Amino acid sequence: MSHFGANGPFKEVAQDLKLASGIQVSAKDAERVSERVGGQIEKRDGIERRRLRFAEPATTHSHSDAPSSQDATKISGNNALEDEQSPRI
Repeated sequence: MSHFGANGPFKEVAQDLKLASGIQVSAKDAERVSERVGGQIEKRDGIERRRLRFAEPATTHSHSDAPSSQDATKISGNNALEDEQSPRI
């Protein structure tokens, strides 16, 4: 009912609800339910916005966690720096 109430006049909400489900309510009841549920949604959304605004920023891994080029040479058994400095024959 509150979903219908968000989309149009409460008299039409009552008519749509009767057509969709066979449930008969007055326009005033449709208004009361829509207003109550809308208030609950606003309260919930406000709490969530405050939580997000004051939340700690997400931590990300820095590049220092990634293997360095020196780590790669240790794994392969080659020393790239020595290879670059060695004379080529």
